[in-house]
Amino acid sequence: MQSIALPILQAFPLLLCISFSIAFTKQDAGTAVWCSILSFFTFIYFQAPFIELGACKDGCCTNCCTDGCSCANGKNCCCCSLLCCTKKTEELKILHISNAGRNLVPSIVTRMFGVNTLNTSIFGPIFIGGVMIPFLLKRYSEIKLPTYLAYFSGKRLLPLICSLSVLPLALLTLLFWPWIWTALSYLGNWIAKSEGVDTFFFGLLEKLLIPTGFHHIFASLFWYSPLGGDVQLALKDDNGGKCCELLCCKNNISLNSPSLQGDALIGLYSLSFPTNDITSKKIFEHFQEKKIFAGRLAQGKFPIMQFALPAAALGIYYSHHPQKRAEAKKTLVPGVWNSLILGITEPIEFSFMYTIPKLFYWFHSTMCGLSFLLMRLSGSHIPTSFSGGIIELIINGVIPVQKGTQFYYWAAIGSGLAIIYFTVFYYSFLKFHTQQPTATEPNLAGGEQKPALSEMELWKSGLGGWNNVTNYKNCASRLRYDIKDKNRVIESDLKKAGVIAIKWVGDNHVQLIVGPKAEEINTKLSKAAMASNS
Repeated sequence: MQSIALPILQAFPLLLCISFSIAFTKQDAGTAVWCSILSFFTFIYFQAPFIELGACKDGCCTNCCTDGCSCANGKNCCCCSLLCCTKKTEELKILHISNAGRNLVPSIVTRMFGVNTLNTSIFGPIFIGGVMIPFLLKRYSEIKLPTYLAYFSGKRLLPLICSLSVLPLALLTLLFWPWIWTALSYLGNWIAKSEGVDTFFFGLLEKLLIPTGFHHIFASLFWYSPLGGDVQLALKDDNGGKCCELLCCKNNISLNSPSLQGDALIGLYSLSFPTNDITSKKIFEHFQEKKIFAGRLAQGKFPIMQFALPAAALGIYYSHHPQKRAEAKKTLVPGVWNSLILGITEPIEFSFMYTIPKLFYWFHSTMCGLSFLLMRLSGSHIPTSFSGGIIELIINGVIPVQKGTQFYYWAAIGSGLAIIYFTVFYYSFLKFHTQQPTATEPNLAGGEQKPALSEMELWKSGLGGWNNVTNYKNCASRLRYDIKDKNRVIESDLKKAGVIAIKWVGDNHVQLIVGPKAEEINTKLSKAAMASNS
């Protein structure tokens, strides 16, 4: 399993760059992918000649330990255990400049695709794939050249333009990024020492960003960058350039990868260790002593998704009049399964976000922060790689319990939250229903009934016709469509087609929350639109 996962983790920055270029390019995703690949490789390979690694002096050079780990074999030999050793950073030069505060953090340089390059974590890929590539494609996709160069006009010139455009960025990165990276690493490790305050505000802010869709970017900053912690910096005082029983004798540059920075990646990397304990202590307990709280910015999701939100849905269900519970069940039951199994919470959250906004922005967001705080104080360590469903809990928490995950606190905290959520949601919606006027069904003249539309007809009618949508895209749980005329959209038909909630971003972009079937629905609708235009 490790041999399958490690290549993906090591290629994570490139994959992130590609995904952002696709997400922010409205048309011609193929060109965006090709440009992002070439640009990213140009970016990292251009930096390689400007990074100098000094000779190994007091660092880890050879493995002298054959009968267990010991640090008493001299300065130039040490033990191969789990992680990479911290080489003395005084020998590191970036852009032919040493010291000046540019080499305080060993993780600043990483080896990627065979070359030594700056470790820009998720920030480099986001800027290249999410900002530079979309801008260049929009500006130069229709560029015209003289007749003798006409073959390279338009899209054929874009890969060259994008590749050349990252060269100034690479130079600026070599000049300024070491200071920025150092600040991020120290800030991330300082935040981790806040005794749980950081986890509360992380859970609170992440949930408040759900309506905007930017919660993924916010979480990624802490899951996959040194803002979520830097292992090598945390162990630097223990090591001091010499051997530490946590560290490996191999050169840190040769094996260093982004998996050593960021809360989610640190936790997942720790799960791959071939041993369950270090110096007679479980891995996560040993890390905790070094102020490395793996999983602290992810595990707070589990009590919310497996206990709190299902209890909230149950409270909403029983608050309805018995005759209306069957209708409410159609929306709530799929939402519960999504939250419980996959960790996708939007179907339930959007069922009350606009109905009773205070429940979401005041109660639910605060309780999410509290869940993160309680899980952190309990000493649990449950990493996550996707969202926080029961499948991830079993794989990352239950199975590796011998590593010190202490997953069982999830059930204790979740049970308490479930009681609170059921009570609050039941009485809040009970009060809401009593304040709503009783709806009466209109009587059609002559007893005639309007023929029911099929699901596809409801989608077409609700969107104002296929030609009213200029761009079909989706994420994990939402359809993200660009709309020509907002007035042509019939929201009631969209609700009948299965849309859980509708969010407008301006007058020309709509987000339709449909749950985990977003990809399937978007494919079906885009095919119908293309068929109607052919």
